[in-house]
Amino acid sequence: MVLTPHPAALRDLVERYDFLRARAALQGATTARECLEDLVYTLCVCTGTRHEQAAVAAARRFLAESDACAGVDKHILQSITS
Repeated sequence: MVLTPHPAALRDLVERYDFLRARAALQGATTARECLEDLVYTLCVCTGTRHEQAAVAAARRFLAESDACAGVDKHILQSITS
């Protein structure tokens, strides 16, 4: 059985990743880098990957697929209720 992360939780992780990555790059803050390392670990666990770039790519791909499915579901629901 494969566990899949909840899209909202994964989206939050990706948004925090983007924020911390930018902050660490601009400020070089040790705290930001440490938080980023923790976040990357969590992304790896959530996506079943072992490397930062693979985890981020997998998370973004999962979110894109989730958004596409949500759009289809919404369209189907609207056509049923119309």
